Amino acid sequence: MAPVINICVDDIDAKLRAVEAAGGRVIQPRTEVCEYGLSMALFSDTEGNVLGVYRSGAPESGRDR
Repeated sequence: MAPVINICVDDIDAKLRAVEAAGGRVIQPRTEVCEYGLSMALFSDTEGNVLGVYRSGAPESGRDR
């Protein structure tokens, strides 16, 4: 598999809906990666290129103040 470019977004689900509306395909739906609030998903565009989106951030209760 070739390297995958990942893009940081505020709302993964909204971006995946936009991808599908534009003719792309979700390969891996939003997945929680760890307890630190990291989520990611993979999709392919209409040309078959695979890209990723992610959102990073600790839950409010776990953030340092």
